[in-house]
Amino acid sequence: INNSKRLKDAFGVSKGNSLELARALASCIYDIENNLIVKALITKCTDSERHLAKELLESFKENLTDNDLFLFDRGYPSIDFFDYLVDINVKFIIRTPINNYKAFIDPSIPDQLVEIKKQGKIVRLRAIRIKLSSGQEELLLTNIVDKRFKLEDFKVLYFKRWGIESKFDELKNKLKLQKFTGDTPLSVEQDYYATMFLSNMASFMAHEVDEIILKEQEGKNLEYLYKSNTNIIIGKLKSNLIHLILEDNPRKRNKIYKQLLEEAKRSRIPIRPGRSYKRRTRNLSANRNGLVQKAAL
Repeated sequence: INNSKRLKDAFGVSKGNSLELARALASCIYDIENNLIVKALITKCTDSERHLAKELLESFKENLTDNDLFLFDRGYPSIDFFDYLVDINVKFIIRTPINNYKAFIDPSIPDQLVEIKKQGKIVRLRAIRIKLSSGQEELLLTNIVDKRFKLEDFKVLYFKRWGIESKFDELKNKLKLQKFTGDTPLSVEQDYYATMFLSNMASFMAHEVDEIILKEQEGKNLEYLYKSNTNIIIGKLKSNLIHLILEDNPRKRNKIYKQLLEEAKRSRIPIRPGRSYKRRTRNLSANRNGLVQKAAL
Protein backbone atom coordinates (compact mmCIF):
# COMPACT_ATOMS: atom_id res chain seq x y z
CA ILE A 1 0.00 0.00 0.00
CA ASN A 2 1.08 3.64 -0.37
CA ASN A 3 3.93 4.40 2.02
CA SER A 4 2.21 7.31 3.76
CA LYS A 5 2.02 8.08 7.48
CA ARG A 6 -1.76 7.73 7.38
CA LEU A 7 -1.60 4.18 6.00
CA LYS A 8 1.34 3.24 8.22
CA ASP A 9 -0.76 4.25 11.24
CA ALA A 10 -3.81 2.36 9.95
CA PHE A 11 -2.21 -0.87 8.72
CA GLY A 12 1.26 -0.99 10.26
CA VAL A 13 4.71 -1.39 8.71
CA SER A 14 7.14 -4.11 7.69
CA LYS A 15 10.74 -3.41 8.64
CA GLY A 16 13.90 -4.39 6.78
CA ASN A 17 17.52 -3.47 7.37
CA SER A 18 17.03 0.08 6.12
CA LEU A 19 13.38 0.11 5.12
CA GLU A 20 10.10 0.70 6.93
CA LEU A 21 7.20 0.26 4.54
CA ALA A 22 3.42 0.46 4.89
CA ARG A 23 1.92 -3.01 4.45
CA ALA A 24 -1.46 -4.67 4.90
CA LEU A 25 -2.23 -8.36 5.49
CA ALA A 26 -4.91 -9.99 3.34
CA SER A 27 -6.47 -13.43 3.67
CA CYS A 28 -9.40 -15.33 2.20
CA ILE A 29 -11.29 -18.60 2.13
CA TYR A 30 -11.03 -19.76 -1.46
CA ASP A 31 -13.23 -22.49 -2.93
CA ILE A 32 -10.80 -24.31 -5.24
CA GLU A 33 -13.40 -26.51 -6.93
CA ASN A 34 -15.62 -23.58 -7.97
CA ASN A 35 -12.88 -20.91 -8.29
CA LEU A 36 -14.68 -18.54 -5.92
CA ILE A 37 -13.54 -16.39 -3.01
CA VAL A 38 -16.21 -16.99 -0.37
CA LYS A 39 -14.78 -14.84 2.45
CA ALA A 40 -12.03 -12.21 2.47
CA LEU A 41 -10.37 -9.81 4.92
CA ILE A 42 -7.72 -7.10 4.78
CA THR A 43 -6.22 -5.82 8.02
CA LYS A 44 -3.04 -4.73 9.82
CA CYS A 45 0.18 -6.37 8.64
CA THR A 46 1.06 -6.99 12.31
CA ASP A 47 -1.84 -9.44 12.62
CA SER A 48 -1.17 -13.17 12.15
CA GLU A 49 -2.27 -15.58 9.44
CA ARG A 50 -3.78 -17.90 12.05
CA HIS A 51 -5.79 -15.09 13.65
CA LEU A 52 -7.22 -14.06 10.27
CA ALA A 53 -8.00 -17.71 9.48
CA LYS A 54 -9.95 -17.96 12.74
CA GLU A 55 -11.87 -14.74 11.96
CA LEU A 56 -12.76 -16.03 8.50
CA LEU A 57 -13.83 -19.44 9.82
CA GLU A 58 -15.92 -17.86 12.58
CA SER A 59 -17.75 -15.77 9.98
CA PHE A 60 -18.24 -18.90 7.83
CA LYS A 61 -19.42 -21.23 10.62
CA GLU A 62 -23.07 -21.28 9.57
CA ASN A 63 -22.08 -22.40 6.06
CA LEU A 64 -19.76 -25.24 7.10
CA THR A 65 -20.70 -28.77 6.06
CA ASP A 66 -19.34 -32.22 6.91
CA ASN A 67 -17.84 -32.45 3.41
CA ASP A 68 -15.68 -29.32 3.67
CA LEU A 69 -11.92 -29.79 3.68
CA PHE A 70 -9.57 -26.89 4.42
CA LEU A 71 -6.02 -26.88 3.04
CA PHE A 72 -3.40 -24.77 4.82
CA ASP A 73 0.21 -23.95 3.97
CA ARG A 74 3.28 -23.76 6.22
CA GLY A 75 2.34 -20.46 7.89
CA TYR A 76 -0.47 -22.04 9.90
CA PRO A 77 0.72 -25.02 11.98
CA SER A 78 0.50 -24.61 15.77
CA ILE A 79 -1.02 -26.79 18.45
CA ASP A 80 -3.47 -24.01 19.37
CA PHE A 81 -4.65 -23.77 15.76
CA PHE A 82 -4.96 -27.57 15.45
CA ASP A 83 -6.97 -27.58 18.68
CA TYR A 84 -9.24 -24.78 17.40
CA LEU A 85 -9.95 -26.58 14.10
CA VAL A 86 -10.72 -29.85 15.87
CA ASP A 87 -12.97 -28.00 18.34
CA ILE A 88 -15.12 -26.44 15.58
CA ASN A 89 -15.23 -29.81 13.78
CA VAL A 90 -13.39 -28.71 10.63
CA LYS A 91 -11.58 -31.26 8.46
CA PHE A 92 -8.13 -30.03 7.47
CA ILE A 93 -4.78 -30.84 5.88
CA ILE A 94 -1.88 -28.61 6.90
CA ARG A 95 1.60 -28.66 5.39
CA THR A 96 4.27 -28.24 8.03
CA PRO A 97 8.09 -27.95 7.80
CA ILE A 98 9.55 -31.45 7.52
CA ASN A 99 11.35 -31.27 10.89
CA ASN A 100 8.43 -29.85 12.89
CA TYR A 101 7.07 -31.91 15.80
CA LYS A 102 9.91 -34.43 15.43
CA ALA A 103 9.55 -35.32 19.12
CA PHE A 104 6.13 -36.80 18.28
CA ILE A 105 6.55 -38.07 14.68
CA ASP A 106 8.64 -41.05 13.56
CA PRO A 107 10.35 -39.96 10.29
CA SER A 108 10.63 -43.58 9.08
CA ILE A 109 6.83 -44.11 8.95
CA PRO A 110 5.05 -42.41 6.01
CA ASP A 111 1.53 -42.69 7.49
CA GLN A 112 0.99 -42.68 11.26
CA LEU A 113 -1.31 -41.49 14.05
CA VAL A 114 0.41 -39.11 16.47
CA GLU A 115 -0.29 -37.19 19.66
CA ILE A 116 1.14 -33.67 19.70
CA LYS A 117 1.47 -32.24 23.21
CA LYS A 118 2.18 -28.76 24.51
CA GLN A 119 1.44 -27.07 27.84
CA GLY A 120 -1.11 -29.70 28.84
CA LYS A 121 -2.86 -29.76 25.45
CA ILE A 122 -2.99 -32.98 23.46
CA VAL A 123 -4.11 -33.07 19.82
CA ARG A 124 -4.43 -36.42 18.02
CA LEU A 125 -3.63 -36.15 14.31
CA ARG A 126 -2.47 -38.18 11.36
CA ALA A 127 1.01 -37.46 9.95
CA ILE A 128 1.53 -38.13 6.23
CA ARG A 129 4.88 -37.95 4.43
CA ILE A 130 4.68 -37.58 0.66
CA LYS A 131 7.46 -37.44 -1.91
CA LEU A 132 7.40 -34.77 -4.62
CA SER A 133 8.53 -35.29 -8.22
CA SER A 134 11.66 -33.28 -7.27
CA GLY A 135 12.55 -35.93 -4.69
CA GLN A 136 11.80 -33.65 -1.75
CA GLU A 137 9.49 -34.77 1.05
CA GLU A 138 6.49 -32.91 2.42
CA LEU A 139 4.94 -33.47 5.85
CA LEU A 140 1.16 -33.11 6.10
CA LEU A 141 -0.87 -33.13 9.31
CA THR A 142 -4.58 -33.89 9.19
CA ASN A 143 -7.50 -34.88 11.40
CA ILE A 144 -8.81 -37.27 8.70
CA VAL A 145 -8.03 -40.60 10.35
CA ASP A 146 -10.36 -42.74 8.21
CA LYS A 147 -8.08 -45.50 6.84
CA ARG A 148 -10.06 -45.60 3.59
CA PHE A 149 -8.07 -42.47 2.73
CA LYS A 150 -4.67 -43.75 1.63
CA LEU A 151 -1.37 -41.90 1.36
CA GLU A 152 -1.89 -41.34 -2.37
CA ASP A 153 -5.32 -39.78 -1.67
CA PHE A 154 -3.71 -37.16 0.56
CA LYS A 155 -1.17 -36.38 -2.13
CA VAL A 156 -3.97 -35.75 -4.62
CA LEU A 157 -6.00 -33.71 -2.12
CA TYR A 158 -3.14 -31.53 -1.00
CA PHE A 159 -1.92 -30.83 -4.52
CA LYS A 160 -5.30 -29.32 -5.31
CA ARG A 161 -3.79 -26.43 -3.38
CA TRP A 162 -2.01 -25.42 -6.58
CA GLY A 163 -5.31 -23.76 -7.48
CA ILE A 164 -4.63 -21.24 -4.70
CA GLU A 165 -1.32 -20.26 -6.31
CA SER A 166 -3.12 -19.81 -9.64
CA LYS A 167 -5.71 -17.59 -7.96
CA PHE A 168 -2.99 -15.47 -6.31
CA ASP A 169 -1.40 -15.04 -9.74
CA GLU A 170 -4.73 -13.85 -11.13
CA LEU A 171 -5.36 -11.43 -8.27
CA LYS A 172 -1.86 -9.93 -8.31
CA ASN A 173 -0.98 -9.89 -12.01
CA LYS A 174 -4.29 -9.80 -13.89
CA LEU A 175 -6.48 -7.87 -11.45
CA LYS A 176 -3.60 -5.76 -10.04
CA LEU A 177 -4.69 -6.32 -6.45
CA GLN A 178 -1.51 -4.68 -5.13
CA LYS A 179 -2.09 -1.44 -7.03
CA PHE A 180 -4.12 0.91 -4.84
CA THR A 181 -5.74 4.11 -6.05
CA GLY A 182 -6.18 5.98 -2.77
CA ASP A 183 -4.32 7.03 0.37
CA THR A 184 -7.00 6.37 2.99
CA PRO A 185 -7.88 3.12 4.80
CA LEU A 186 -11.33 3.25 3.20
CA SER A 187 -9.92 3.51 -0.33
CA VAL A 188 -7.56 0.57 0.34
CA GLU A 189 -10.50 -1.54 1.55
CA GLN A 190 -12.67 -0.44 -1.39
CA ASP A 191 -9.97 -1.42 -3.91
CA TYR A 192 -9.41 -4.75 -2.17
CA TYR A 193 -13.06 -5.84 -1.92
CA ALA A 194 -13.90 -4.52 -5.41
CA THR A 195 -11.09 -6.72 -6.76
CA MET A 196 -12.49 -9.75 -4.92
CA PHE A 197 -15.95 -9.02 -6.33
CA LEU A 198 -14.61 -8.64 -9.87
CA SER A 199 -12.63 -11.88 -9.50
CA ASN A 200 -15.80 -13.78 -8.57
CA MET A 201 -17.78 -12.25 -11.43
CA ALA A 202 -15.01 -13.31 -13.81
CA SER A 203 -15.16 -16.85 -12.36
CA PHE A 204 -18.93 -17.09 -12.88
CA MET A 205 -18.57 -15.90 -16.46
CA ALA A 206 -15.60 -18.22 -17.16
CA HIS A 207 -17.63 -21.18 -15.88
CA GLU A 208 -20.45 -20.37 -18.29
CA VAL A 209 -18.06 -19.84 -21.22
CA ASP A 210 -16.29 -23.15 -20.43
CA GLU A 211 -19.62 -24.99 -20.54
CA ILE A 212 -20.33 -23.52 -24.00
CA ILE A 213 -16.83 -24.43 -25.25
CA LEU A 214 -17.07 -27.96 -23.83
CA LYS A 215 -20.37 -28.55 -25.61
CA GLU A 216 -18.90 -27.33 -28.92
CA GLN A 217 -15.87 -29.67 -28.53
CA GLU A 218 -17.94 -32.82 -28.02
CA GLY A 219 -17.19 -35.48 -30.65
CA LYS A 220 -14.33 -33.52 -32.23
CA ASN A 221 -10.82 -34.97 -32.59
CA LEU A 222 -8.79 -32.01 -31.27
CA GLU A 223 -5.10 -31.94 -30.38
CA TYR A 224 -5.98 -29.84 -27.32
CA LEU A 225 -9.14 -29.14 -25.41
CA TYR A 226 -9.88 -25.45 -24.97
CA LYS A 227 -11.01 -23.20 -22.15
CA SER A 228 -11.92 -19.57 -21.56
CA ASN A 229 -9.22 -16.88 -21.50
CA THR A 230 -9.27 -15.27 -18.04
CA ASN A 231 -7.39 -12.17 -19.25
CA ILE A 232 -10.01 -11.45 -21.90
CA ILE A 233 -12.92 -12.03 -19.50
CA ILE A 234 -11.43 -9.70 -16.87
CA GLY A 235 -10.82 -7.02 -19.49
CA LYS A 236 -14.38 -7.29 -20.82
CA LEU A 237 -15.90 -7.15 -17.33
CA LYS A 238 -13.83 -4.11 -16.31
CA SER A 239 -15.32 -2.26 -19.25
CA ASN A 240 -18.89 -3.57 -19.01
CA LEU A 241 -19.76 -4.79 -15.49
CA ILE A 242 -21.03 -1.40 -14.28
CA HIS A 243 -23.21 -1.09 -17.40
CA LEU A 244 -24.64 -4.55 -16.70
CA ILE A 245 -25.39 -3.69 -13.06
CA LEU A 246 -27.00 -0.32 -13.89
CA GLU A 247 -29.03 -1.47 -16.89
CA ASP A 248 -32.69 -1.67 -15.75
CA ASN A 249 -34.04 -3.26 -18.91
CA PRO A 250 -33.67 -7.08 -18.59
CA ARG A 251 -33.71 -7.57 -22.37
CA LYS A 252 -30.89 -5.05 -22.93
CA ARG A 253 -28.93 -6.41 -19.99
CA ASN A 254 -29.21 -9.95 -21.34
CA LYS A 255 -28.12 -8.76 -24.80
CA ILE A 256 -24.97 -7.12 -23.36
CA TYR A 257 -24.14 -10.27 -21.41
CA LYS A 258 -24.69 -12.61 -24.36
CA GLN A 259 -22.39 -10.39 -26.40
CA LEU A 260 -19.70 -10.67 -23.72
CA LEU A 261 -20.07 -14.46 -23.65
CA GLU A 262 -19.70 -14.65 -27.43
CA GLU A 263 -16.56 -12.48 -27.41
CA ALA A 264 -15.05 -14.52 -24.55
CA LYS A 265 -15.86 -17.79 -26.35
CA ARG A 266 -14.00 -16.63 -29.49
CA SER A 267 -10.90 -15.86 -27.37
CA ARG A 268 -10.54 -19.43 -26.04
CA ILE A 269 -7.09 -20.84 -25.30
CA PRO A 270 -5.73 -24.44 -25.38
CA ILE A 271 -5.31 -26.44 -22.18
CA ARG A 272 -1.71 -27.70 -22.02
CA PRO A 273 -1.43 -30.28 -19.21
CA GLY A 274 1.67 -30.97 -17.15
CA ARG A 275 2.93 -27.40 -16.83
CA SER A 276 4.52 -26.29 -13.59
CA TYR A 277 6.15 -23.08 -12.46
CA LYS A 278 8.76 -22.43 -9.83
CA ARG A 279 7.47 -20.28 -6.99
CA ARG A 280 9.55 -17.14 -6.48
CA THR A 281 10.17 -15.60 -3.07
CA ARG A 282 11.15 -12.00 -2.47
CA ASN A 283 12.74 -10.07 0.35
CA LEU A 284 11.32 -6.79 1.59
CA SER A 285 11.98 -4.23 -1.13
CA ALA A 286 11.09 -0.67 -1.95
CA ASN A 287 7.37 -0.10 -2.40
CA ARG A 288 6.36 -0.72 -6.01
CA ASN A 289 2.71 -0.27 -5.12
CA GLY A 290 2.31 3.40 -4.36
CA LEU A 291 -0.61 5.44 -5.63
CA VAL A 292 -1.28 4.50 -9.23
CA GLN A 293 -3.78 4.87 -11.99
CA LYS A 294 -5.14 1.51 -13.02
CA ALA A 295 -7.99 0.12 -15.03
CA ALA A 296 -10.79 -0.15 -12.48
CA LEU A 297 -14.52 -0.66 -12.26
